[in-house]
Amino acid sequence: MSDQAVLPELKQIIGAMLFASKTPITVGDIRRCLEQVAEAHGGPVRDFAAVNLEDIRTALESLGQLLEAQKVGFHI
Repeated sequence: MSDQAVLPELKQIIGAMLFASKTPITVGDIRRCLEQVAEAHGGPVRDFAAVNLEDIRTALESLGQLLEAQKVGFHI
């Protein structure tokens, strides 16, 4: 995928997943969740089925930098 237009939304989605998860989640877990939601709901979320592991890692890195800059109470 590697579409920069999707990255901000991807960061928001991943951030919500990390915040809501009661257990640690992996990049693979995030990828599977995006695929399952895209398959189940289609429409605009279908685009997230094309997100690859590198896109997720990039979004995580960007999200981590943002959280560090904002000095929030948790780190990725």
